[in-house]
Amino acid sequence: MTKVLFVRHGEADYSGVGALGYSGFGRDLAPLSALGVSQAEVAARDERLAGASLVLSSPYTRAMQTAAIISARTGIPLSVSEGLHEWLPDTTFKYKSGEESAEASRECAEFFGEQADAAKLSWESLSDVHARAMKALRPYVSGDNAYKKIIVITHGILMRQFEYRKLIANCEIMEAELDGSERFHGFYFGACGVSVRTAHFGDLPEIYEAVKSTATIFPGLETEEALLRHMETTKRFIARGECLVALQGGIVIGCLLYSGKNSMICFLTVRDEFRRMKAASGMLSFAIKHMDRSRDITVSTFLEGEERGIAARALYRSFGFMPSVLTEAFGAREQVFSLPRL
Repeated sequence: MTKVLFVRHGEADYSGVGALGYSGFGRDLAPLSALGVSQAEVAARDERLAGASLVLSSPYTRAMQTAAIISARTGIPLSVSEGLHEWLPDTTFKYKSGEESAEASRECAEFFGEQADAAKLSWESLSDVHARAMKALRPYVSGDNAYKKIIVITHGILMRQFEYRKLIANCEIMEAELDGSERFHGFYFGACGVSVRTAHFGDLPEIYEAVKSTATIFPGLETEEALLRHMETTKRFIARGECLVALQGGIVIGCLLYSGKNSMICFLTVRDEFRRMKAASGMLSFAIKHMDRSRDITVSTFLEGEERGIAARALYRSFGFMPSVLTEAFGAREQVFSLPRL
């Protein structure tokens, strides 16, 4: 296990690249401002950096200058890794303005960080940010030659894929323990302040309350005994990494269970008072992204005409699910919806 100290770059000064008429990715040539240099100097003196064997940097100027200052002040060798760059607002590398970047950021939040057919812009999915970051870090944190401690100078959005923080200040330090096996856990910060991530066992009490608050609409969850059986099932999904939670203000407001083996969305609920905040869309988007799209994905929901199923049916249709066969569960008839394979 390698101790990784993520450090966000110092403040950049974009006046020079602006004067040169540079736009789009040309803005990533901007150096640090005087304040940014001072921020890097302060970070270099942070005692948490002591004992690190390597400073690894994003290739963007603001990160490399921050890394160079820290390397010079600490005497720790510096290396650059292309995969640690900032989130891409345009994977075609054609965007020109800050307005286009801001619009890409808004759409990314709307889709909870994952590209979808309905997306109009070519921004980078957050799971792809995590994947390339892990590819860049794996040679340093896994295997027999893994470092004990490294410093990684990078960008706020990339850092959030390892630990969600709403705001990360310039030169803020974030500590992590990595061994190269880390899977993507979500941490999308979407519309209405809702985030979605993979659940852990510590979430169980709040998952129980979220499920209990909506249990009366689900056949088979009408009793306390049934709820407790459902929670035992939820534990198994958490152990497999196939339980998602939606959070608002740090509180669990919804839960989704999915099975990659069976290519199925098994359970989805959101507390009534948090409906219309796109929490269900965020969890469903995450689940689909991490399932095998060479197979159809199925989900069972209420029959046409049942009032309690109107929102669920509309949600699944918006993702491309189509009505399939009828089935029965817990003595109630249900409609199977199917999302065709790609």
